[in-house]
Amino acid sequence: MRVSAAVALAVAVVVGLTAPSAEAAVAKVSGVTSVSADWYNSKLTVRWKAVRGTIYQVRWASSKAGLARAKPIAARVPRATSPTLNRCVTSYVQVRAFKGRVAGKWSTPKGLRFTNKRANPVAMTGTGITDGVTFSWPYTSFASRYRVLWNAAPFGRFPGAATYVGGGWFGQTARSATLKLPTVPKIGDKMMGVAYANPVYAQMQANNACKPTDIPHNQFIYAFPKAPDPGTGDKFRVGTYNVEANPTGARLATIADNIGDHGLQVVLLQEANAATAESVARALGSTWSKVDSILASDQQILYRNTYFDLVANNTFEVGPNPRPPNKPLVTPWARLKVKDADPAAVERSVIVSSVHFLENTAASAYSQKASTGVQARDAIAELARINRDNVPVIVGGDFRYKREPFCDEPACDIEAPPTFVRGGYYDAMAAVTKVNFKYPTNQDNHSTSVANASGVATRADYLMLKGFRGSLRYENVINRFLPGTRTTPSDHNLVLADVVLPAP
Repeated sequence: MRVSAAVALAVAVVVGLTAPSAEAAVAKVSGVTSVSADWYNSKLTVRWKAVRGTIYQVRWASSKAGLARAKPIAARVPRATSPTLNRCVTSYVQVRAFKGRVAGKWSTPKGLRFTNKRANPVAMTGTGITDGVTFSWPYTSFASRYRVLWNAAPFGRFPGAATYVGGGWFGQTARSATLKLPTVPKIGDKMMGVAYANPVYAQMQANNACKPTDIPHNQFIYAFPKAPDPGTGDKFRVGTYNVEANPTGARLATIADNIGDHGLQVVLLQEANAATAESVARALGSTWSKVDSILASDQQILYRNTYFDLVANNTFEVGPNPRPPNKPLVTPWARLKVKDADPAAVERSVIVSSVHFLENTAASAYSQKASTGVQARDAIAELARINRDNVPVIVGGDFRYKREPFCDEPACDIEAPPTFVRGGYYDAMAAVTKVNFKYPTNQDNHSTSVANASGVATRADYLMLKGFRGSLRYENVINRFLPGTRTTPSDHNLVLADVVLPAP
């Protein structure tokens, strides 16, 4: 009875070699050579010179000695693809021919290697999710693993040990990684979390594990966590504007035009005395009113009298003021009520306050951070004292940019913005829509704003919310020029936010 080639091969694998004299009847395979390498799947394909009228067995191992212990794999044609191999070492292959139950000698071991190169650059993207960010990337050639280095500061400048999403390396099939952020602001969170409005900076590190120390570092990218939906209620637009040293003439007119062109219902002014605020309100028209300060202050509050009624107002003092003559910083506040045609309607109110924190520029950077942090705590405490029925609060103004040097150890004195967030406030830049956050909010030289190389610029000017469910839209309004010049009317931009006053 004739035995098929397939059955003969199967039997040969089980039974093993025939006697040496029988081997001589089948030619030894020669000409084993590499055809292709599937680097991603760690497989090699080889071919050899055909031996007429035979089928074949192929065996693979990571050493010549290991070939004898390797399980043979059947092949019907003079070509075969390996099982998964170790890409980092030489692999050895042998082939022998079968005719019936007679096996030829194994071919001379052939050593083969994968081509191993540095992993190619890869473009990673970031997407905000609720209380976190997800980073995604495509496959890149010669990458057998991926790692996402994240940091709380631009270009990885936040100090401390390297931090990786997921703790370390992901396998070559990974295409995304998610970083969850703290939900309750506290010391040690590196100012990460949606309420801080700080992005996560991340860098893709793709590596060929066969070259474990050759890790190319791609550029840092940033991603903000997803902002919450502010919900329903009374929508209005609030702005903060450091108008710089009581402007007059063309400066004041341009500033008033800027406010009037942006549909604000409330604007908080800094470096504006009562006369300046009166002039701005007058330029804006009869639908605008100024809140009269009880004490003289260089911060002011304007509001649209067609949208709000003034319920109460006063000032409080923030200190210590580190700049001579070291007088306390007089800070105004006002309680505004949404106008309602129904006099029996439930009052919907908001407390607003305009602040301007200061630091001693001759002091150390840490001392300057501490000064603004202390002033922020004073403001938070005073507003809590005033707000006896716990209505929503908006604090806007010049908080100074004092984030660097970066520090969030228990011994660090943090600056004003994170002090507010850890005091229960929410940075309005953590909005559903953000506009012009790539540009700084102030320019000392009164020139055109220049986008920050990190993608997210420094800020001196903030709007902090308490009792709101986030903000709809944030915009850093790029300064316009004075007529016929290339000079801006103030060294700060108008910063605004669309917010929703929740129903009581």
